[in-house]
Amino acid sequence: METLGYAPYVCLYPGNIFRLFKQPKLYVALVVALPAAVFGGSLKYWQKYVDEGRLKGVINEDACYSAVVLLVGFLCAFRIDAAYRKFWNACDYSYRFCGDLFNGTCAMLAFTRCSKAPKEDVDQFRHLLVRLVSLLSAVIIGELEVGVARDELADSEETAKTPNFWSLQLIDYEGISQEAQEELLSASNKPEMVFQWVQQIIVGAWNKGIFCVDSPIVGKAFKELADAMHQFHEAQKITEVPFPFPYQMALQLLLISHWIITPIVTVEWTASVPWAAIFSFAGVFALWLFLGLAIELDQPFHATVNSVDMHYLQRLLNHRLLAVIDNIKEPIPSLSQTAKRDVSRRTSNEVSTGGIATVAVSRATVTNGSFGV
Repeated sequence: METLGYAPYVCLYPGNIFRLFKQPKLYVALVVALPAAVFGGSLKYWQKYVDEGRLKGVINEDACYSAVVLLVGFLCAFRIDAAYRKFWNACDYSYRFCGDLFNGTCAMLAFTRCSKAPKEDVDQFRHLLVRLVSLLSAVIIGELEVGVARDELADSEETAKTPNFWSLQLIDYEGISQEAQEELLSASNKPEMVFQWVQQIIVGAWNKGIFCVDSPIVGKAFKELADAMHQFHEAQKITEVPFPFPYQMALQLLLISHWIITPIVTVEWTASVPWAAIFSFAGVFALWLFLGLAIELDQPFHATVNSVDMHYLQRLLNHRLLAVIDNIKEPIPSLSQTAKRDVSRRTSNEVSTGGIATVAVSRATVTNGSFGV
C-alpha cells in the first residue's frame, strides 16, 4: 500500500486538497452527514410550509445542545489525542528497531574485519547474517501489519503458502536453506524464530573464532540486536491493545444523540430550508470526519494511506545492509602522506570548513540517490 504523500508546509496546496479525497473516512462522514442534512431540511420545510410552528418550543434554549456538543467535542478531542500519540509512538518504535538492527549488524560485520578464521567461514557468516537480519525486519513488519489477526492467518492455508512478509523486499531470500524456509512458514512466532537464528549464528561464529574482539565488545553489539526485539514488542502494544471499550461506546452513543438533536436545533437557527440543511450537515460532518481520521491514525501499521510506510523502512534497511556488506572488503581509510600533523586550534577554522563541505556533498549524494536495492 502506497502511503499518502503531501506538501507539509502549504495548507491550501492544490495537491493536498486532491489527496483529501483519498481519505476513506471522508466518505464515511459524508454518508453519515447527508441524511442529517436531508432530515434538517425536511423538518424546516415541514415547519415552514406544511405545519407552521410545529417545532417551536421543542428546545427553547441552546444551552442543552451546547452541553451535548461540548461533551462530544471533549471525547472526540480525547480520542484524537490518543490516536495521535499512538501514531508517533509507532513511528518511534519503527525507526528504532530498524536502527538497532543495522547498528548491531554493522558492528558484528566490523568485528570480522581482522578475523584469523578461514575466509570461507567468515564470508558465510557475513552473508548469512545480512540475509537473516533483512528477513527478521520483514517478519517483524509483517507481524505488526496483521496485528491481532495473526492467529487466524496462521491457521490459513493461503497464508502458509504466501506469508504477508513476502510482499516486502528481502535480500536473497532464496539464499537461505530450504529447510529453514519451510520451518519458518510453519512457525507461529516468526520474528522470535528468526531472531533466535541470528543469535545462534553469532554464537557459532564466536566459537569458530570469527570475531577478532573480546566477548564484552561482542556482547554490546548483541544487546543492540536484542534492543530491536524490545522495540518490536513495545510496538505490539499499539497493534493489539485497542482504545478502551467504555470510552468508545460512550462516544458512539453521544455521536448518535448529536446526529438526532442537531437537525432539530438547526430548524430554529434560520428561516431558510437550504441553510437548515447546511447547518445540519456541517455539524455532523465535522465530528464524524475527525473521529474517522482518529480511527485511521489509531492503526499506524495497517496498510492504509495514513499508516507508517513500513515498506520504505524495509527498503532503507536493505540498502544500508548491502552498502555495508559491499564495503566490508574495501580498504579502510588511512592518513595520507600530505596530511597536516600539526593540527591545532589555530587551524580549526580551516578544518571545520573542509569538514562541513565534505558532509554537505555526502548528504546531497544520499538525498539524490535511490534507496531501492
